Amino acid sequence: LKVAELVVTMPGQATTTEEFLAMNPFHAVPTMKDGDFALAESTAILRYYARTYKPELYSRDKQAHIDWAFDNFVLGGLYKDATATVYPALGFMPFGDNAKEVGAALKGKLQKYADTFLKGKFVGGDQLSIADYKIAP
Repeated sequence: LKVAELVVTMPGQATTTEEFLAMNPFHAVPTMKDGDFALAESTAILRYYARTYKPELYSRDKQAHIDWAFDNFVLGGLYKDATATVYPALGFMPFGDNAKEVGAALKGKLQKYADTFLKGKFVGGDQLSIADYKIAP
């Protein structure tokens, strides 16, 4: 996938400018613009880029499985525990008072996620999909 221009904006910085709000009135990241088309939310962006530029990353026969993996990652609590554990480890925020408990919960959820969704080397099989980009820190 070729990217003509990549501008990285962290929350709270340039997300309230007129230009950014024209792309995403909720002033949140991630947000992307492709020509005149703007879109926000990571899974929507991943689906858009795959459908537009790399359809093999979101193959028709695996879309339901990939969508389930996306939804489970966010709605199943994995994302919340991952951010509470991984973000501090990467230096983006401090560890909470219950870091050990959250880390243990994350470990269990990651194992269940892997048992359910990893059907080979990647989510859904032996070929990389957009779901793999979602779960990678």
